[in-house]
Amino acid sequence: MKYLIKFLISIYIIVIIGCTSNPQPDKTPENNKIVADLLRLAVISYNTTSGLSRFAEPNLDFERFLGTWNEIERIPISVQGDLRNVQAIYTSRSHNTINVRNQGRDGSGNIVTIDGFALIFSPPQGILKVAFFPFFYSDYFILAVDKENYQHALIGGGSTEVLWLFSRTTSMDPTVRENYINLARSYGYNVDRLQSFRD
Repeated sequence: MKYLIKFLISIYIIVIIGCTSNPQPDKTPENNKIVADLLRLAVISYNTTSGLSRFAEPNLDFERFLGTWNEIERIPISVQGDLRNVQAIYTSRSHNTINVRNQGRDGSGNIVTIDGFALIFSPPQGILKVAFFPFFYSDYFILAVDKENYQHALIGGGSTEVLWLFSRTTSMDPTVRENYINLARSYGYNVDRLQSFRD
């Protein structure tokens, strides 16, 4: 709840400053509507969780989950574009909050970094609310993980069109991969769209 209050106050201040930095009296009703719409979207993105959350790991050790993961396969999504050899790097930020960094190489070979953060929504469940754009959250579910060594993981989004296979190394055992794909399929994820973006 405290996170919700903080980001509502922050977004309100940011939008108000933006609307009043170049005041136009005739635009006041329009500006108020913008504020209301943004606040509404922020609340919805924070408070609404996909039904796919029921498949999240129920008892995750987030300290062991932190660190660097290599993306083995993903269903293509716009935020990652054509990035290849992607790594997801998770570091502790504060209580129940994680820094999220996605980095990979674009078509020209340049390293591209995307930074955000995640709220651990309902510990110890593997449910995260991830934000790469301020105040607007996406569901992120840790669907399966190697509980013994935390060496590979299956990650899903709030849509069946968002899915990743992660490993601590740059490869994944074929049997592990097959098991994860079968599990994701049973949850309704569109595993036929999984692609490798590794060189």
